[in-house]
Amino acid sequence: MSISANPPGDSTRCRVRKIVRPVYDESYLCFWSLESTFFLLRDPQSVFHRASCSIALVIACVSIPLQMLSGNFAAREVAKLEPPKLAAMEAHYQTGTGVPLVVGGIPGR
Repeated sequence: MSISANPPGDSTRCRVRKIVRPVYDESYLCFWSLESTFFLLRDPQSVFHRASCSIALVIACVSIPLQMLSGNFAAREVAKLEPPKLAAMEAHYQTGTGVPLVVGGIPGR
């Protein structure tokens, strides 16, 4: 019998949404745009590769803000459900009330 502090549910969905989708989106868009750009540079008059590159850029412009919103939602859920985990993610090893969030913090400083 295992005892879990966090039952599977909202926390699991947040983790999946936060990790799996952005990795899939970014790797797919990176490959797609690099391939389209490579072939577009080889044949600048190619309508197919120009359209393919344009579609990749449009999808990137739509998915990047959605990823930012998803990450914000997941961070807010972590802050609400697991404050010690948020402190560790932010590299705040001496916690307290009113500690500011750090973007791009360096652990140990």
